[in-house]
Amino acid sequence: QGALVAIDPSTGAIIALVGGRRVERRGFNRALRAHRQPGSAFKPFVYATALMRGYTAATMVNDEPVEIEMGRDNTWTPTNFDNEYMGSITMQDALARSSNAATVRISRDVGIERVAALAHAQGITSELPLVPALALGAGAVTPIELTNAYAPFGNGGLRVTPFAVERVEDVFGRVLWQH
Repeated sequence: QGALVAIDPSTGAIIALVGGRRVERRGFNRALRAHRQPGSAFKPFVYATALMRGYTAATMVNDEPVEIEMGRDNTWTPTNFDNEYMGSITMQDALARSSNAATVRISRDVGIERVAALAHAQGITSELPLVPALALGAGAVTPIELTNAYAPFGNGGLRVTPFAVERVEDVFGRVLWQH
């Protein structure tokens, strides 16, 4: 099973939506209703928040192992995928390499609440946990939410609302309703 959502980022028009195999018989459309962790697909919200807080693509960030105290005798140690660290790198390189350590550090600097607020402002409607792991995509969202929240990245920062029907015409071609 899988799901796919493609929208026009400038209008919100849904270009393609696949909710899985045999959605019509089983009734569960994964594109609209399946909540899954976005993982690294959530990282652009961390980096966009950093840009809004004065970071630039050339800002140097620390890509070394990081430990986060989560409470009494509880430490979270996110690692980079390949267990390799680059030391001091530009924010642009950290995003390009999908560095977990650098992303967590940036999110802690700008504030996870601000990251969640930006994700919500861009179109995420699901509740997001305000925990350090959110920077690495620990919250659960639907494919249509994530696709919609990415639209402002390709639309000059402007948010759109997804829609499936552009217009309804009668048999003579007269427009009865238009989005």
